[in-house]
Parts: sequence; structure tokens; C-alpha cells
Amino acid sequence: MSIGEVRPEDSNPELLGRARARTRSASRSPRANGSLRERLGTLTTSLIIPARNEEMSLRQVLGDAIPDFIHEVIVVDGNSVDATRDVVQEMCPRARLISQTGRGKGDALKAGLRAAAGDIVVTMDGDGSHRVSDIHPLIDCLLEGYDFVKGSRSLPGASSEDFTAVRAAGNWALTQVARTLYRAPITDITYGLHAYWRNAFVDAAQLVDGFGFEIQTVIKATRGGLRIGEIACLERPRIGGASKLRPVKDGWGILKVIVGEAAPRRRVAFRPLSDLYLDGVTVVRGAA
Repeated sequence: MSIGEVRPEDSNPELLGRARARTRSASRSPRANGSLRERLGTLTTSLIIPARNEEMSLRQVLGDAIPDFIHEVIVVDGNSVDATRDVVQEMCPRARLISQTGRGKGDALKAGLRAAAGDIVVTMDGDGSHRVSDIHPLIDCLLEGYDFVKGSRSLPGASSEDFTAVRAAGNWALTQVARTLYRAPITDITYGLHAYWRNAFVDAAQLVDGFGFEIQTVIKATRGGLRIGEIACLERPRIGGASKLRPVKDGWGILKVIVGEAAPRRRVAFRPLSDLYLDGVTVVRGAA
């Protein structure tokens, strides 16, 4: 497994000091041995999957055994007209089905965050492109002291079986813009397999409702002084159905989101919290 780390160069000394303290705390943690479920101890995890007309792909996504360290599975249905809801109930009876009232992937993720009860939140696509097996290393990184961890198709050992030439070029360009504006060595800005501490997310309502939501979370986490990591992932081809991504239109929208986040008055949506969780301090939950 390849792991990359993002350290915001423009963070203030207090935040950097807290990041170093979190690293030392994690290295002393008794969770260093044993299964991930054992190392989590009393910490809980929520898996959020947005889905719209994904009956074919969800058979595999939910058919891949959901690990025992995932305590809660939330599927946000975006008003599907196929058998998505039936497949969820058949393949994963313990999953919570939520009906999306708005539109857009970001709106679906916001609905999932409002419903999530876990200390750790993992978000993954419902089209089969993300592997359930990649969740384990994401959470491993959080327990090592990271605040926000995401998948990457660009790290050594990573790849994509789903990239077209246009999508690959667009992702590279958008990543370079984000790296230039925020001085953060992120290798893959658009890959949406994320994991973070639930209460590090201060206010999800301020984020966009479309595909730009996931990009905003990365940028705001960077600007908020969080310790960010990436893991190498293999992106699989989508399974059935039609992609909701429109490369040119959505790419342009994502670019506007990236540039817009550079405005000095943008509020920060994340706060560093891994030190509190890993030191065993109880954190009072707040609404997303």
C-alpha cells in the first residue's frame, strides 16, 4: 500500500503543533496490534453510499462482504426508477435506506452525513468503481493520526480501469490547479473514496450540491490545517447503468469550485479532531 501525506504549508503554528501531537499520540496507541475491529475499540464507523439507478452495480458493491468494522451502512437513494431500493434490502438488510429530497451527489452525501452516527465516516460510490477492500487502509491511516484520508489513482501502485483520455486529462489538470492554489501535494483531487472523523466536519451545508462537494471537502480540509493522507487505489469500471458525470460540464463546474475556494473569506468546514478521538476524549456530536 502506498500512502502519501498532505501537509498544508500555510497552516498556523498552533495547528501544526496539534498535528505533531496527534502523530505522537497515535504512535503510542494500544490499537497498533490486533484486527481493525479490535483496534477501533469503542469507535464506530459509518459507510455512506449515494446511489441513483444503480441496481446492477449495488449487487456487487453490497455483495462484496461489508467488513465487520463497518458498524453502519447508509445508502442514499436519489429517486431511482429502477430496483435500487429492492437490491439494497436484498443484499444488505442492515443498511439504512434514505430517500434524497434534493438533487446532486453532494446533496446525497449531505443527507448521509446528517444521518450518520459513526465516529468515522467513509464515503464511496455506488457504481462499483470503488473497492470495499480499500476501506481498511483508509481507516488504518485515521488510527495512525490522520484527520482526512482519500483514495488516489495516481500514487505508485495505483491505477484506473475506468479512465477515458478526456477524464484522465481533466483530472490531471484539476489536480494541478488545486496543488498550485493550495500548495498541497494531492495527487488525485477528483477520486471520491474518502474517510474522516465525523465531528471534524463543522458545516456540510456550506458545500455545493453537485460533484464539486468532494473536491471542496479536500480543499477545506487542507485549509483547515488537517493532516491529510492518500492511499493507492485501483478504480474498477462502472458496473451497468449510465454514468452521471458529464466530463466537460462537470469539469468546468469543479474548476470553478476549486478557484472559488481560494477566496479569503471562505469559511473553513473542518477542524482537526483525531487527537481527541485517539486520546479517548468524548466529543459532543453536532449536526452537519
